[in-house]
Amino acid sequence: SDERLEVLGVLEKMRSSIEQDRVELKDKEKEKAMQRIMDITKEKLSEARTTYVEAKKSIKQIDDSMRHNRALQDLNELQYKIEHTDNQIKILQDKIEKAQKTKEKIDLEKLRAEVQKKIKESMGIEVTITWQDTLMKSQSSSSE
Repeated sequence: SDERLEVLGVLEKMRSSIEQDRVELKDKEKEKAMQRIMDITKEKLSEARTTYVEAKKSIKQIDDSMRHNRALQDLNELQYKIEHTDNQIKILQDKIEKAQKTKEKIDLEKLRAEVQKKIKESMGIEVTITWQDTLMKSQSSSSE
Protein backbone atom coordinates (compact mmCIF):
# COMPACT_ATOMS: atom_id res chain seq x y z
CA SER A 1 0.00 0.00 0.00
CA ASP A 2 2.53 2.52 -1.26
CA GLU A 3 0.80 5.62 0.19
CA ARG A 4 3.74 7.92 -0.52
CA LEU A 5 4.12 6.48 -4.02
CA GLU A 6 7.73 5.53 -3.39
CA VAL A 7 7.58 3.45 -6.55
CA LEU A 8 7.95 6.73 -8.49
CA GLY A 9 11.48 7.11 -7.08
CA VAL A 10 12.31 3.55 -8.11
CA LEU A 11 10.96 4.21 -11.60
CA GLU A 12 13.02 7.40 -11.85
CA LYS A 13 16.18 5.47 -10.91
CA MET A 14 15.34 2.83 -13.51
CA ARG A 15 14.83 5.51 -16.17
CA SER A 16 18.14 7.11 -15.24
CA SER A 17 19.96 3.75 -15.37
CA ILE A 18 18.49 3.01 -18.80
CA GLU A 19 19.43 6.46 -20.13
CA GLN A 20 22.99 6.06 -18.86
CA ASP A 21 23.22 2.59 -20.45
CA ARG A 22 23.82 0.92 -17.09
CA VAL A 23 21.20 -1.65 -18.07
CA GLU A 24 21.96 -3.73 -21.16
CA LEU A 25 19.00 -3.37 -23.49
CA LYS A 26 18.66 -3.37 -27.26
CA ASP A 27 17.44 -0.13 -28.82
CA LYS A 28 13.85 -1.36 -29.23
CA GLU A 29 13.77 -2.75 -25.68
CA LYS A 30 15.25 0.48 -24.37
CA GLU A 31 12.58 2.51 -26.18
CA LYS A 32 9.76 0.32 -24.88
CA ALA A 33 11.08 0.40 -21.32
CA MET A 34 11.46 4.19 -21.39
CA GLN A 35 7.97 4.61 -22.86
CA ARG A 36 6.43 2.36 -20.20
CA ILE A 37 8.24 4.18 -17.41
CA MET A 38 7.09 7.54 -18.81
CA ASP A 39 3.49 6.22 -19.03
CA ILE A 40 3.48 5.56 -15.30
CA THR A 41 2.68 8.97 -13.90
CA LYS A 42 1.96 10.10 -10.38
CA GLU A 43 -1.66 10.69 -11.36
CA LYS A 44 -2.08 7.18 -12.78
CA LEU A 45 -0.51 5.61 -9.71
CA SER A 46 -2.68 7.73 -7.39
CA GLU A 47 -5.75 6.79 -9.40
CA ALA A 48 -4.85 3.08 -9.31
CA ARG A 49 -4.21 3.27 -5.57
CA THR A 50 -7.53 5.06 -4.98
CA THR A 51 -9.34 2.40 -7.01
CA TYR A 52 -7.57 -0.31 -5.01
CA VAL A 53 -8.43 1.28 -1.65
CA GLU A 54 -12.09 1.76 -2.65
CA ALA A 55 -12.34 -1.82 -3.90
CA LYS A 56 -10.79 -3.12 -0.68
CA LYS A 57 -13.22 -1.02 1.39
CA SER A 58 -16.15 -2.25 -0.70
CA ILE A 59 -15.07 -5.87 -0.25
CA LYS A 60 -14.84 -5.34 3.52
CA GLN A 61 -18.34 -3.82 3.61
CA ILE A 62 -19.75 -6.72 1.61
CA ASP A 63 -17.96 -9.20 3.86
CA ASP A 64 -19.28 -7.47 6.99
CA SER A 65 -22.76 -7.40 5.50
CA MET A 66 -22.60 -11.11 4.77
CA ARG A 67 -21.41 -11.88 8.28
CA HIS A 68 -24.31 -9.99 9.76
CA ASN A 69 -26.83 -11.26 7.30
CA ARG A 70 -29.74 -12.75 9.20
CA ALA A 71 -30.17 -15.62 6.76
CA LEU A 72 -26.56 -16.65 7.29
CA GLN A 73 -27.03 -16.55 11.04
CA ASP A 74 -30.19 -18.64 10.71
CA LEU A 75 -28.33 -21.15 8.56
CA ASN A 76 -25.52 -21.41 11.09
CA GLU A 77 -28.04 -21.90 13.88
CA LEU A 78 -29.84 -24.62 11.93
CA GLN A 79 -26.56 -26.37 11.18
CA TYR A 80 -25.76 -26.35 14.89
CA LYS A 81 -29.19 -27.78 15.70
CA ILE A 82 -28.74 -30.51 13.09
CA GLU A 83 -25.38 -31.48 14.59
CA HIS A 84 -26.91 -31.49 18.08
CA THR A 85 -29.86 -33.62 16.93
CA ASP A 86 -27.52 -36.03 15.14
CA ASN A 87 -25.52 -36.39 18.36
CA GLN A 88 -28.72 -37.03 20.36
CA ILE A 89 -29.82 -39.65 17.82
CA LYS A 90 -26.46 -41.40 18.11
CA ILE A 91 -26.67 -41.39 21.91
CA LEU A 92 -30.20 -42.83 21.80
CA GLN A 93 -29.18 -45.47 19.25
CA ASP A 94 -26.34 -46.52 21.55
CA LYS A 95 -28.76 -46.77 24.50
CA ILE A 96 -31.21 -48.83 22.44
CA GLU A 97 -28.40 -51.13 21.34
CA LYS A 98 -27.29 -51.63 24.96
CA ALA A 99 -30.89 -52.31 26.05
CA GLN A 100 -31.29 -54.87 23.25
CA LYS A 101 -28.11 -56.64 24.35
CA THR A 102 -29.30 -56.64 27.97
CA LYS A 103 -32.70 -57.97 26.90
CA GLU A 104 -31.06 -60.75 24.90
CA LYS A 105 -29.04 -61.78 27.95
CA ILE A 106 -32.17 -62.25 30.07
CA ASP A 107 -33.49 -65.82 29.84
CA LEU A 108 -37.21 -65.34 30.55
CA GLU A 109 -37.97 -69.07 30.79
CA LYS A 110 -35.24 -69.58 33.35
CA LEU A 111 -36.40 -66.50 35.29
CA ARG A 112 -40.04 -67.75 35.24
CA ALA A 113 -39.00 -71.17 36.50
CA GLU A 114 -36.89 -69.67 39.31
CA VAL A 115 -39.71 -67.39 40.49
CA GLN A 116 -42.21 -70.27 40.46
CA LYS A 117 -39.78 -72.46 42.41
CA LYS A 118 -39.07 -69.76 45.03
CA ILE A 119 -42.79 -69.09 45.55
CA LYS A 120 -43.42 -72.82 46.01
CA GLU A 121 -40.48 -73.16 48.42
CA SER A 122 -41.31 -70.10 50.50
CA MET A 123 -45.12 -70.19 50.50
CA GLY A 124 -45.88 -73.78 49.65
CA ILE A 125 -48.10 -72.66 46.78
CA GLU A 126 -47.61 -73.85 43.27
CA VAL A 127 -48.12 -71.04 40.76
CA THR A 128 -47.82 -70.84 37.01
CA ILE A 129 -46.46 -67.65 35.53
CA THR A 130 -47.40 -66.89 31.95
CA TRP A 131 -46.29 -64.07 29.74
CA GLN A 132 -48.64 -62.17 27.56
CA ASP A 133 -47.08 -62.70 24.15
CA THR A 134 -48.75 -59.62 22.72
CA LEU A 135 -47.30 -57.47 25.49
CA MET A 136 -43.85 -58.95 25.01
CA LYS A 137 -44.05 -58.56 21.24
CA SER A 138 -45.24 -54.94 21.45
CA GLN A 139 -42.46 -54.11 23.87
CA SER A 140 -39.99 -55.83 21.59
CA SER A 141 -41.13 -53.98 18.47
CA SER A 142 -41.42 -50.59 20.16
CA SER A 143 -37.85 -50.77 21.37
CA GLU A 144 -36.49 -51.50 17.90
